Amino acid sequence: MMGRLEKRLVYLFTGEWMSAGVFAVLYFYFSSEFALSGSIGLMFSVALLCLILLQGGLYWFVRWRTVRTGKPGTQVYRQLPYWKRVNQALLLIGGVVLLLEIILAAPVLPVILAIMFVYGFAVIEYINYFHVQLTNYRGGRFRRSSIAKEIERQLQS
Repeated sequence: MMGRLEKRLVYLFTGEWMSAGVFAVLYFYFSSEFALSGSIGLMFSVALLCLILLQGGLYWFVRWRTVRTGKPGTQVYRQLPYWKRVNQALLLIGGVVLLLEIILAAPVLPVILAIMFVYGFAVIEYINYFHVQLTNYRGGRFRRSSIAKEIERQLQS
């Protein structure tokens, strides 16, 4: 029987993985339905968002497995600082791709808004995972995210 913590962790990792799947399906549906498939910025933003969601899901899955079996997820935890740097680079590249597409391809406003929405959501997810919990604002400040705390532990060891 699962305890409260285990249920919460299952909810977190399945939710992140399902979200990544939903975004991918929506991208393929809308890109074919509304001729958005030519947008490199939108494709890159969706891929980046899905990557960050999959990373978050993997982190919560490893935490769940650790609680469930007692096997630590040391290998995944050691990779967290690397994931953070890769995500930062990809977010920077995504911003450049977004600007270049707006300047060079001059897409219609709905495409620009879609790219900005998805890219913005990727930035928010990155901040939520690798810096502070955006949904946990108490006493005039945000709490550090679990991944940010784990990265600090990895860098200190």
